[in-house]
Formats: sequence, structure tokens, C-alpha cells
Amino acid sequence: MLISGEYLLTPFQHLLINWKDTTTQ
Repeated sequence: MLISGEYLLTPFQHLLINWKDTTTQ
């Protein structure tokens, strides 16, 4: 289910998530 949910995300959303993860560290 987690994988299916990720497929729903757009590349732009993935970039935002990755950016947030890098900034929180």
C-alpha cells in the first residue's frame, strides 16, 4: 500500500519531500 501511495505522488511532490528531509537534517 505504501508503494501504491508513492506512485500517486508527482515528481514535484517527491522533490519537496526530499528537500524537506534534507533540510530537517
